[in-house]
Amino acid sequence: MFNKYLWLNEQIESLQEYIRTSEDVTVDDLYEQLHIDIDNDCIYYADCFDIIKGLGFTDFKDTEFQVTNVSEAAYAALYEYAMENIDFQDVLEQTLREGDEE
Repeated sequence: MFNKYLWLNEQIESLQEYIRTSEDVTVDDLYEQLHIDIDNDCIYYADCFDIIKGLGFTDFKDTEFQVTNVSEAAYAALYEYAMENIDFQDVLEQTLREGDEE
């Protein structure tokens, strides 16, 4: 069963790991990494149905992406959820600050 809070924490950790292992990361790079991670999360239809249900995603018409199948709906749901709940600039700055303290 998809847990949106667990996914959000895992996504933030994934972005932090990306920052730690890359050089000169920008917020745009984090958005690009988000797209890659979401693509990986939407590979299997069974997972997609769980994602859609877990996020209560029922309105496809106002999404940023065209939705014509369950994978695209899950992708749009995860993307919207991430955009509403992750401050990419803050994640970048906080992770870089932690690296400087070490």
